[in-house]
Amino acid sequence: MQPSHGVGSGAVNTNGTPLSILGDVVSDLREVDALSNDASFRLTSTSLRALIDQIDPWTFSNSVDGLSHLGLGKERYAGKYIVGACTLEGAAKLSPEAGIDLASIRLIELDQIWEDLSRRQSICGRLSLSKSFLRPCRDERLIYARQEAYQELMTNTHLRSELVKANQKFTRELESPLLAQQLDGWDLSKGYQRLLEFREAILALVSTFERLPEAQSPYLTMIREDVESIKHTSWYALLKHGIMRTPGGLKTPQAVAKGEHRKPFDPWNVNSDVARASLPLMAVSVSWVATVLTMMALSLRPGAPAGDGEMSFKDFATILGFFGVTMGLGLAGPVIFERIVKEKRREDQETVGAPLQKLIRSDDTLSRALDSVGRLGELIAGVQFIDKARVPLVYPQVRSTRHHFFKAKNLRSPLFWEDPSFVPSDIEIGRNSLIFLTGPNSGGKTTLGRTLLITQAFAQMGLPIAATEAEIGIADYIGYQAPQTNQQSDREGRFGTELARTRDLLFASGVRSFVNLDELAEGTTEEEKTLFSRAVLEAFVQKRTSLILTTHNIELAKLYERLGVGEFWQVEFRDGNPTHKIVPGISTSSHAARIAAHLGFSIDDIRAHLREQPHRT
Repeated sequence: MQPSHGVGSGAVNTNGTPLSILGDVVSDLREVDALSNDASFRLTSTSLRALIDQIDPWTFSNSVDGLSHLGLGKERYAGKYIVGACTLEGAAKLSPEAGIDLASIRLIELDQIWEDLSRRQSICGRLSLSKSFLRPCRDERLIYARQEAYQELMTNTHLRSELVKANQKFTRELESPLLAQQLDGWDLSKGYQRLLEFREAILALVSTFERLPEAQSPYLTMIREDVESIKHTSWYALLKHGIMRTPGGLKTPQAVAKGEHRKPFDPWNVNSDVARASLPLMAVSVSWVATVLTMMALSLRPGAPAGDGEMSFKDFATILGFFGVTMGLGLAGPVIFERIVKEKRREDQETVGAPLQKLIRSDDTLSRALDSVGRLGELIAGVQFIDKARVPLVYPQVRSTRHHFFKAKNLRSPLFWEDPSFVPSDIEIGRNSLIFLTGPNSGGKTTLGRTLLITQAFAQMGLPIAATEAEIGIADYIGYQAPQTNQQSDREGRFGTELARTRDLLFASGVRSFVNLDELAEGTTEEEKTLFSRAVLEAFVQKRTSLILTTHNIELAKLYERLGVGEFWQVEFRDGNPTHKIVPGISTSSHAARIAAHLGFSIDDIRAHLREQPHRT
């Protein structure tokens, strides 16, 4: 059923008269339908990459830069990096613009879904998930591309299996050395290990994605092409085929011209501490062997006395000289060796390490590839979440129109995908609608409000939603407010705490925003509550924001009903119990007696308590 009275009813202009936007609605849908039928609407992998570069420039490299600016730095543990940015809190600090603020994400429990999706994901995958949660996509072409990718993964089990393996290999083996290079690179004067690990990881990454089965969807094809584009870079050729230092810069052996001066790069991965400890022992051993050999040589020389058991002073001096020379060279060896190693490493850093790193960072090929591998991780996490559903799912029709709207049949919350007993609702929200949702506690009002906002986010992430039919307008901002207690540090009290939250939501909202206020202006007198509530609601209506007010303020709802402004939903009750379905109307009873009786705190329970335990003086 449809609890609303029709698309667009309830919108008013600044002088209080009803405002019809039905013409805008029809016009918008015609424009979108025409766009959807245009062949250019279905993007290729190349045009999809260009679109992402245009609308979503926040890549992995941006995240790294942001970390250094924020002072979050980096931390290595179990081979993982970027601790700050792989959480929603860290990503929120890096995100230049949020489509859902962090407070709303927590209040509607979307953070629980993020935790579920990001579990066992790579750092890049968690970053990609964080971006999608904080900034749900606003371009329908990209949304449909994601939908198509999800559908291909759900139907092509072989492709899905191979992509899961590739993602696991990246997470467990390849990500750490690749992120190390992105974070702080390498310094060959301190050793070659990081460069060698990076080389091994980048070759394995390209090889892994080259062996993947071909995908049909442009989004998955783009991911593969982004990784494979690494092999077309000059720095990849150097790492794969070898590095020659020439007057013209770093070249592969194949690229060096005949007769051109060249010097090969041959890393010595020797630990100088080990050398310092082992070479003296080697020196003693060499000296001992040299002494023995000298003694044997002297005893076997022509004319040497045989069997007298005595050695001449000259022979003794010769042996002692050999021993001293070899021991001296052995003891000086570590110092000489360390100086040679240091000089070679310094030269290698100047002539190879720094230029190679500059070459890698001079383009965004690696950052793009890491970003795309993160997108793959996000898709795999989404598919695994979809697998848990025990209710009907549908990919909604997502429309980019001038005003937000939301239509769905048999809608369920993503928080209860595994629970078929969850009561679904039929919802229709007109663009610019002001909706009052009334009813008693435990009836399902708050759950419905959260369901709508989570579903909105899912739709814009390209995920399916729990419904049988759905058509949803893109929202540029999603916000939620719930009653909250103030902290001791809040000088304004409960009213001030909620007032600040309402202010933030109002100022961030616009004509394509979707906001749910769970109660409004609590913590003040009834007169001030009504006065302030009207001012806030009229501001939202004037901004033409889709707004749901979940409230027990029946008088406020009836006031707007008399004014002919707004739509009115209530929780359905049968035989004194909630059905959790949403029907038109205003709930005139809070059913407080039913809830109190259920808690064992009805009026009769209170009186019985006093009879059993009378007041003692």
